[in-house]
Amino acid sequence: SVAWDAEDKRPEIGEYALEYIKRASPRWRFVVLLEGESVEVSLIPEAQWTLTPHALLKLNCGIGLSPQSPDVAPEVGLMLRF
Repeated sequence: SVAWDAEDKRPEIGEYALEYIKRASPRWRFVVLLEGESVEVSLIPEAQWTLTPHALLKLNCGIGLSPQSPDVAPEVGLMLRF
């Protein structure tokens, strides 16, 4: 994302992400994300398990690549599609 700083009259880079998704089977997908904002950069491997056509279980663990990032940030999520 890019934001305009009206006071300094210049654009500022916000968040960015580079993602790779690999489908291993009809139910499993694996994702690798490189995500950052300002000086924080994280690598996030993720497994996604399709429970139903409308529900997806997401399991990931963020690994900080820069000193300002959290060292490890595990997450579990449920994504619902309608």
